Amino acid sequence: MGRISKAMKQVPDAIESLRKVTDEVTDASQDARKALKRSDSGGSAPRSPSGTTSQSATSGPVRKKVFDDASPDEVKQFENYVAGSNRAVEAGVLSKTGRSATTKNGVRRQAEKAAYKERKRAEQAGTPYQGVAGHVPDATWMGQGDPNEWQDMSKRVNSSLAGQANRYPEGYKPTHFELEYPDGTVRKDLS
Repeated sequence: MGRISKAMKQVPDAIESLRKVTDEVTDASQDARKALKRSDSGGSAPRSPSGTTSQSATSGPVRKKVFDDASPDEVKQFENYVAGSNRAVEAGVLSKTGRSATTKNGVRRQAEKAAYKERKRAEQAGTPYQGVAGHVPDATWMGQGDPNEWQDMSKRVNSSLAGQANRYPEGYKPTHFELEYPDGTVRKDLS
């Protein structure tokens, strides 16, 4: 009877944790929709990093764009993401099959579970995330839920980065990641 009583006491905490995760996913989905509306992707065909429509590109750079009204802290978050993503390219840990659709193969669910565990780990260590536990690079490039690195980032930056992956077709293999600033400047060496 003691085990059941103990388990019943843990149920409210588990429900609250689940509610928080559900709220975060809902917020991230809404932010991603807004980011996609702000993006310049336009039509339904994937865009190459140069902005031209291309169905045949299988590898090349992945360009992430800083949104126009990004704060200095958000710009730094974009820069850190690109630097971390390039470390993953150099380490050879990206998906061997290129970009994957995370909804088709359970990767999104793996990524959500991994982020939840990472937030809990950080909380228990006394270093909680101020924003979200961001995957670097995103699960779509890793082909799995566990990232090469974790990054504390705002929901807005995280949603924008995730939404921008839709510019590239499934199977696209990054040779490197680069960042385009609102003034049009492009950089890839952001260590």
